[in-house]
Amino acid sequence: MQKSLLSAEDIFAMKKDGECAIVIKGTDPLYETKCRMENTTFVKLLCRKHNPYDPVKKRHEREIQKSKEKTLFATNETAVMKVQELRENGAEIIRITEKEVEAIARAFKSGQKLTSMKLTEEQIKRINENYQKYQTTQALDRTLNLSVYLEGLDDSSESKQIAQARGICAQTLRTAGYSFLQINLLHPFIMKNKSADEIMKIFSRDATREEIENLSKIFG
Repeated sequence: MQKSLLSAEDIFAMKKDGECAIVIKGTDPLYETKCRMENTTFVKLLCRKHNPYDPVKKRHEREIQKSKEKTLFATNETAVMKVQELRENGAEIIRITEKEVEAIARAFKSGQKLTSMKLTEEQIKRINENYQKYQTTQALDRTLNLSVYLEGLDDSSESKQIAQARGICAQTLRTAGYSFLQINLLHPFIMKNKSADEIMKIFSRDATREEIENLSKIFG
């Protein structure tokens, strides 16, 4: 008679010492001595009073050690010799161009995921386009330039009131929790003299860049 799994009662009834039977369907039972965890080195390591084993601490130590590993930079004959040495030791060598190196650096900086260090022209083009968008986003999300709301206005009192209303609108959005990026992207709406209340009815505080840009195209 065979059982696929032992019940909790079966396991509880088993003796702590002695052998246990490991049964795999279609094969003869395998009898092995049970592991006494309290006698293992690992448990002693976990339960020691002084400097107990801490997996988080150990992982942090490994990360520090990895960060201290030196990166190899070599050129000319030195590079050729090092490549040959690595190849003889079984390491995989990938030859990449200067253009690919620059694209890889931009991809890492802008958070783009790469599946390979070897890139096609189309991949390099896409990485560079995404990097330009990343730079634009970073610039727009750093500050709020209220002087842009003076665009197209003269020195008349009416123009000053319009500029003040635009500035107040932008600052109201900022106070309401909108980011610098969102407010800068909402520039066409503010320049159309939309109030903060009107804008907040259209866009929530979690509106994405794409959502704002798509509707902004309608306003020119």
